[in-house]
Amino acid sequence: MKRRFHPAALDEIEQASQYYAGLEPGLGLDFLAEAHSALRRAADHPLAWPSVGHGIRRCQLRRFPYGLLYAIEGDVLYVLAVMHMHRRPEHWLDRLTE
Repeated sequence: MKRRFHPAALDEIEQASQYYAGLEPGLGLDFLAEAHSALRRAADHPLAWPSVGHGIRRCQLRRFPYGLLYAIEGDVLYVLAVMHMHRRPEHWLDRLTE
């Protein structure tokens, strides 16, 4: 399955990685590895993750309190957001119309 990212989702990954890198050496890279693992799980089994409405599904990262929010568009997994699970849970909704 092909993968595409909303530009804001790429920014969210970068910001979270930088935040964790500032907390502890190597933790930012650990976050990126976990985000990549979640993306791979979502792409391998796109219908396995729960729907959050609007045709969007959420695959949670295992080690960090983040989730990948994605839509399935044919053979493309489109990542709309990489969101912290405890902050502004619906901030990504405006991306549905872009």
